[in-house]
Amino acid sequence: MVKIVDINREMTNYKIKVQVMKKSNLQSGKKISGIEIVLVDEDGTRIHASIDEAYVKKFEGKIVENSSYVINNFNFYDYNTLYRTNPLDFKITFYTTTNIVSCEGFSVNLTNNYKYTCRTL
Repeated sequence: MVKIVDINREMTNYKIKVQVMKKSNLQSGKKISGIEIVLVDEDGTRIHASIDEAYVKKFEGKIVENSSYVINNFNFYDYNTLYRTNPLDFKITFYTTTNIVSCEGFSVNLTNNYKYTCRTL
């Protein structure tokens, strides 16, 4: 298991334990066209994650706010938007072989420390 701060995006095959801080569905009419997620690890480090439209059906009901998961087999993409949820220059994206397993939560509910904070970098 690796902490978010220790991720090197040039490497692959990481496994992280995180809590879902915020989950938002992107809508296109009545259809969900993507899912945006803010994840936080036990140290309080946040990372942004995205699920593209092609994988929404696979992950839609498996991710719940304030729940904890072990996640592996994901990719990294540049994170260069104007408004960001963290200072990292990359984000996680889920794809076909991404695994999400529910796990025991952290000793504290970290999401209460950050209530929807975003900033311009």
